[in-house]
Amino acid sequence: QQALVAAGSFVTPAQRATWEALLQTGAPIGGAYSSQAGGVVGILKGMKETFSTNLESATEEEEKAKKTHAAFIKTKKEAWDEMDASYQKKQGSLGSNDGDLATKKTSLETAKTQLDDDTSFLEKLEDMCSQKAKEYD
Repeated sequence: QQALVAAGSFVTPAQRATWEALLQTGAPIGGAYSSQAGGVVGILKGMKETFSTNLESATEEEEKAKKTHAAFIKTKKEAWDEMDASYQKKQGSLGSNDGDLATKKTSLETAKTQLDDDTSFLEKLEDMCSQKAKEYD
């Protein structure tokens, strides 16, 4: 009791009442002892049940979340694979188009040069033809 009185200045009245009930400070020294543990054990059993139920519920929710996440990842991976295949195909097509474009640009330059040469030749040929026509007349 002396320890309780000494510690009494550090605890609230509610805590003091709980201590007194647990220590049964009001019971006579040689008197009958009545256990207060039944209430505490009941509270502990109730807490254990609550914790077990909460744990079970949390475990079920976690399993559902894992399954949902796995399905989400699978869907995203399939979409990624499809997109990557499309990207690779289009990159190949772009590479091929770049080669074709370079070839066609070269062909265009060659054709323009040939056109200039042919136009020049045609002008000279027309002059030559008109001179020959005058000489023939």
